[in-house]
Amino acid sequence: MASKTTKLQPQVAEPRDKQLNPKRMIGITSDKGGNGKSTVAQALGDILIRRDIPTRAFDCDRRNAQLHRHYNQAFSSAFDSDAGVSRIDLSVRGGADELLNSLESPTTQIVLIDFPAGGGELFERFEREIKLFDFLS
Repeated sequence: MASKTTKLQPQVAEPRDKQLNPKRMIGITSDKGGNGKSTVAQALGDILIRRDIPTRAFDCDRRNAQLHRHYNQAFSSAFDSDAGVSRIDLSVRGGADELLNSLESPTTQIVLIDFPAGGGELFERFEREIKLFDFLS
């Protein structure tokens, strides 16, 4: 039996000015506290700031808002914004309005979210209620 091989055709990328610039949402979450979520969020924040990638950052931890505490000024300065790292509460109605509004901003490329311990379940409920992934697509 002869095998048929398919030759892949090279993909030619469109010029940068013709490409859509999709937004990315990066959420840092874990069910357990103290395992480095905020450290990862801060490391990503450093990378995004140094690469000058327009980013909105959110800290959802009501008790221990490390990203806000340590990076609020850095995000404000880097992106000439009054927003810095916004503190939001996904457990209350309307608590994510600022997050949703940031997704509509034409200048924001990355939305970085630092969740509290157990925040995955909170985010899943939030996503179901507002159909976030449908909104994003």
